[in-house]
Amino acid sequence: MTEIEMMQRVVGILTQSRELLSDSEDGDNRDVQGREDTMLQELIAGAFDVTVSVEGEPTLPVVTKAVMDQLAPRIGLMVGCFAAAFTRLADYHEAGRSDVSPTEVLQELMLDTFRDCAD
Repeated sequence: MTEIEMMQRVVGILTQSRELLSDSEDGDNRDVQGREDTMLQELIAGAFDVTVSVEGEPTLPVVTKAVMDQLAPRIGLMVGCFAAAFTRLADYHEAGRSDVSPTEVLQELMLDTFRDCAD
């Protein structure tokens, strides 16, 4: 998975979570919780969809290492994308930028990610 793809997932989950939070203030929290659970499951399933091959006898330590070898880079990438989003949102908040919505900040982050990866 590329940095752009992971950032799209992270920005999507943050944007949708904000919309769901707004919905929960207006209605049934159980419905919102169900939609949020589904959204998180889709994010995780897509981000961590890997195929693992094990040579030799598939003992627990061998399989565990093979799985971690496949997942560790994606976990690191996801954490980095969430950290970048948090930092960008925090910077706007600390600067008192109320003229820009969190959704707009996340969209700008996504555009910057596209530009950075294109260079």
